[in-house]
Amino acid sequence: MEILKPNYDEVRGRVRDFWGGFGEKNFKIPKDYWRIGEKDYQEIRGFTIGQSRRLAEKYPSSSLNPNLDGEQGLLAHIDMMTELLGKLWHYEEFRNLFPEGTSFSFLKFLALVHDYSRFIFNGPFPLVYVD
Repeated sequence: MEILKPNYDEVRGRVRDFWGGFGEKNFKIPKDYWRIGEKDYQEIRGFTIGQSRRLAEKYPSSSLNPNLDGEQGLLAHIDMMTELLGKLWHYEEFRNLFPEGTSFSFLKFLALVHDYSRFIFNGPFPLVYVD
């Protein structure tokens, strides 16, 4: 059985390429970040998805490219986590776990970043297998 050695150079390159986009965007996150607005959240989400798609274009045959689309894809996973948080947000006991004034956009941001590295590199396993 052949043992495959991880491609650390590609991983480093993918992180460098992804991270480089942050400097260009110059996001304006409020000091009280838990009050992030919907516009800011959508900008971060769009940036994240765009950067991930650019990596897939740069490394078209890489096994590290995430499956973003489809019902088993990363975006469906993020949307499902957001939906779950939306249901919990209806309960005062859950909302009280966060600082006063927390926006639901902040919870959507948490759903987006809980698997953030998967936007940059993902292994050859399907998302549902790993989770």
